[in-house]
Amino acid sequence: MFLTSSIEVPASRERRTSPRHATNGMVYRVHEAGTSELGKVRDVSLGGCFVLSDLSVQLSEQMHLKFSIGAEFEIEGTIARTGTGGFAIVFSGQAAEA
Repeated sequence: MFLTSSIEVPASRERRTSPRHATNGMVYRVHEAGTSELGKVRDVSLGGCFVLSDLSVQLSEQMHLKFSIGAEFEIEGTIARTGTGGFAIVFSGQAAEA
């Protein structure tokens, strides 16, 4: 399995409702022509993830995602934050096995 550990965040900065887990899996964007690699998943929780990537994405952009992090699943997500080295995705909807 690719999940490696929980990540501790100071309570004053934490806005998540579920714990994050470090991982070294990959995430792909699913589109009509197939899939394209978005980047490496740094951490994941029930509510979202952080992706290490140099790709340019737009804040609030919605996309269909496919994860390979020990288990494979697909889910809808929205870009919630962008920054140097990557971006945060908030999940929307229910995950489905890929």
